[in-house]
Amino acid sequence: MYKNIYYPMYIKSSIFNIGYMNFAKIIYQNKKYFYLIFNKIIGIKILLFKKITNKMLNINDNILIKIINYNIDTYILYAKYLNTNNNI
Repeated sequence: MYKNIYYPMYIKSSIFNIGYMNFAKIIYQNKKYFYLIFNKIIGIKILLFKKITNKMLNINDNILIKIINYNIDTYILYAKYLNTNNNI
């Protein structure tokens, strides 16, 4: 299902207040949508995902992010730009 991984992104560990880097991958993207996999992030609220993603991608707050799949090891995030002029 996740064959087209474009490139990895790293998140500063201080954001998660843990002692190691969490690894995230963009598995699909275009001008309006992107999907992220965060490994081993447990119990983090959706607003924190929003904050992290905005910091990672240097975009404004006009973004909607929700969890589309979850298991004990992985969050898969789905994000849609509310302002279609934004670019990754």
